[in-house]
Amino acid sequence: MDKNEKYSVIEPDDYDCFENCGTINSLCLLIDKLVKNQQYLELQCIGLRYELSKYLSPEHGEFLKEDILSALGDRYDGESSYELYKNLLYRGHDPMASRKWIREVEKASRGDGETWF
Repeated sequence: MDKNEKYSVIEPDDYDCFENCGTINSLCLLIDKLVKNQQYLELQCIGLRYELSKYLSPEHGEFLKEDILSALGDRYDGESSYELYKNLLYRGHDPMASRKWIREVEKASRGDGETWF
């Protein structure tokens, strides 16, 4: 086996092995855990920014509230492995763009979300 062979990309024709392919299944489940971790951390960041805005001058606090959703985690639409993950686990829907997720972000940005502090 060539040392670069283990890093080869799965061809699109191999995607139908999800039901029988433990490796693809495991990778999709890992991506799902990573997405959920990213969602948790983003909600904590948004909630912390909201709480911080209370302790700033009114001008700076309002600026932070207006900018509360900026510079959060990257989105991965268009990445082949993320597209495969969405197709296999969420029927093509992006969990980072779901209604439930958007509601959670909106709640956190108003200070109504669940946070660790």
